[in-house]
Amino acid sequence: MDYNKQIKEIEKHFIKNGKTRDDFKIGVEFEHFVVYQDTLKTVSYYEENGVAETLHDLEKLGYKGMYEGEYILGLVKGNKVITLEPGSQ
Repeated sequence: MDYNKQIKEIEKHFIKNGKTRDDFKIGVEFEHFVVYQDTLKTVSYYEENGVAETLHDLEKLGYKGMYEGEYILGLVKGNKVITLEPGSQ
């Protein structure tokens, strides 16, 4: 596919999937690193009482888990969304 055709395909994608002005919303993103208070070492996703276990605990409080295979990578409850990035922040 030539360059101009690629640009047109990308443009069509954004036009098709874009939002109207009435659908605009403002959101806030916060990034947190979970650390041990005494050492400031980051808490692992995999360890006992780690990030994964914390997400599973929040599922018990009514959050719906978002999974990739067997791994929980996020939570949703109403308009609240929690997602992980590669560093578990």
